[in-house]
Amino acid sequence: MKMHFPISVFTSLLLMTGQLVSGQENTIWQLGSSDGSSREFALAPHDYKKFLEHDFGYEDNYFVVGQSSLSRDLPYVLPGPANGWGGTGGTSGLRTHFLNLYSVLSGQVENGKWALEVKLANSDPQNKPTLQIAINGKSYNYELKNGDGPIDPVGTGSKSGASTIQIALPEHLISEGFNQVTLTVIKGGGLSLTPLNYWVLNR
Repeated sequence: MKMHFPISVFTSLLLMTGQLVSGQENTIWQLGSSDGSSREFALAPHDYKKFLEHDFGYEDNYFVVGQSSLSRDLPYVLPGPANGWGGTGGTSGLRTHFLNLYSVLSGQVENGKWALEVKLANSDPQNKPTLQIAINGKSYNYELKNGDGPIDPVGTGSKSGASTIQIALPEHLISEGFNQVTLTVIKGGGLSLTPLNYWVLNR
C-alpha cells in the first residue's frame, strides 16, 4: 500500500468560525483557497496529461490532511472513464480513478450537523460527469452539469463552469480518529477542483 506522509506540514489547514443563517460554522479543514481557482493543486494549471505519470488516481494512494503537500500530492483534475488522458483506451478499457483524503480528528467529536462541501472549478464540457463522494464508506452520487471552455482541463477554472456540492451528513458518520473521503468519477468526463471544505454546524 502506498502511503504518502511528507515531512512538510500542510499550510492550508484552517480552523474558522463564522455566522450562517442556520447557526455557527466551524471549519475543521479546508483544501485550497476560496478564490475559485485550482492553482494550489498539483499539476495545475495545464499538466493534466501527467496525471498517470505521477501515479495519481490509484486506490491505494492517499492524501493525509495536515501532512501531505497540496501542491505535490493532490492533483487539480480528476479524470473520468471517458477521458483518454486518464488511461481509458481501446485495449485498456474504461478506467476510473480515486482521490482518497484521510483526516484524523482528535479529542471528543460532538454529535451535530456535519457537512462536506466540494467546489468544482469546471467539468468536462462534452461528457457530463457523475461524481461519487464516499465518506467513511457512505456513498453519494451527483450528476454534474457540462462545463464550459475547451475539452482539455487547462487553466484554473471559470465562474461560469463552477459548481458546488454540499452534503449534510447523518449523525455518528464522523468519528474521533480516522476518517476517509473518496472522490471518483464513475461516469462521463473529468473535473477540476477548487477548495474542499469540511465543516461542522453546531446545534
